[in-house]
Amino acid sequence: MKTYEKYFNYQPDFKKIFEDVAIIVPDTNFLLAAYQSRNVTIDEVKKVLEGLSRNNRLVIPEQVVLEFSKNRQRVILEQIANIDDEMNKIYNPQKEMKAFMPAAETSTEIIDAQEKRDDLFNASQEYRKSLKKVKEKILALINHDEYFEFIKELCRKSFYPYSKSKDILREEGLRRISLGIKPGTNENKSDPTGDYIIWSEIMTLKQNVIFVSNDQKKDWIHKNNKNQQLGVDQTLLSEFFSVTGGKYFVHVTPKEFIKFLVPELEKSIEEDLDRANRIVELDIPDIKSISKIRSFWEIVLNRIPRIEDAKAVEKIIISSGVTNSPLVFLTYEDEKAHSIVVDSNDMGENEVDLISKKILNHFSGETAFIFYPNTFALK
Repeated sequence: MKTYEKYFNYQPDFKKIFEDVAIIVPDTNFLLAAYQSRNVTIDEVKKVLEGLSRNNRLVIPEQVVLEFSKNRQRVILEQIANIDDEMNKIYNPQKEMKAFMPAAETSTEIIDAQEKRDDLFNASQEYRKSLKKVKEKILALINHDEYFEFIKELCRKSFYPYSKSKDILREEGLRRISLGIKPGTNENKSDPTGDYIIWSEIMTLKQNVIFVSNDQKKDWIHKNNKNQQLGVDQTLLSEFFSVTGGKYFVHVTPKEFIKFLVPELEKSIEEDLDRANRIVELDIPDIKSISKIRSFWEIVLNRIPRIEDAKAVEKIIISSGVTNSPLVFLTYEDEKAHSIVVDSNDMGENEVDLISKKILNHFSGETAFIFYPNTFALK
């Protein structure tokens, strides 16, 4: 290969490169999109990933697995928070019109209004019950998640561990980003090196690679004013070609990729994949930011929390009179337990005050932070 050749290459047609036995690498956002899709879409995506893994065509870099595992709980938690928000918006009309209209007299108009009030109240209560069932179904994913187990099973054959120490990869990424070298230059995160690590790792494969991503990486691809992909950044194509000894890199969206492998997709599946493709950036809020605007607490200890700590918090909540089974679970960062999260949506203000004091007393000096929702912020 001549030195100058790396400057003169294009992103090839992914259909041709797929037929040439390219390796398929899913991005984190593609794997996480399942939590925002219908079951029929998840099933179709699982079939595709299973087939690729079975034929040794699928590679899931350790950085992708790490990000998927770390952000999964946050995606679920955000969905629960959205349901809580909706439940809090449900209008509960007064039981009797006299409660807000003392001078109301019995008349055809009053009777008609009262009947409609009863219908509205009954409908709102049924809607609330339905939302609670949806919430309970999502809550169950915290402790048992078939899709989570599916990705774990895929890793038995398709997992690609770090080629070198993650600390070294991170240092390389920070050095490149400080020099303005893509990828990672458009990240607004405390650690912007995730994209670089994925990029660096897939180059070590030394094979043609099809990267399936939700079209969100601003410094990987160029797009037009309709947010449609035009092509991969030329500097990245050149680097990939040079480092891999003449191999090619292709970036495709989930819809484009799945549609190619399954031409006769159901309309509902196409709609889900379309929605995934329209995600400009899968900006998953961290637990702390969710707790500030939603009904979640995050308890951070000055040591690594254990499952026994989460059970102790759950016991404190139940003993304080909360009738609904509380949501309490551990979050993880870099494969280590990081904090304890509590859903306080079913707690009254007095219960919040009592429970939080009991928690602080239980850990007596081991509590570094408790982040509260603004509405219940303790003085």
